Amino acid sequence: MHFHISNKKKYSKGTTKAEKWHICEKAQSFVVQEGILYHKNHNNALCRVIENENRILTSLHADAIGDAHYGQNAMIKKITDRFW
Repeated sequence: MHFHISNKKKYSKGTTKAEKWHICEKAQSFVVQEGILYHKNHNNALCRVIENENRILTSLHADAIGDAHYGQNAMIKKITDRFW
């Protein structure tokens, strides 16, 4: 996944002041480190933004526990603690 990051704020023509404010407000939840996009979760921890969730699910499902997990809720927590 490649992101172009710029310090300049560019908006589509016709973007209202309220829409610009909303975009800036939402952007505060994201940060880029070493070219990787992260989302700050409710605990202010950084969760990597992923493009292909199937690769993450497959990897976590077949981890060192022996190709198993401890149920749907545990798997969801495991994923959402690290990814967004």
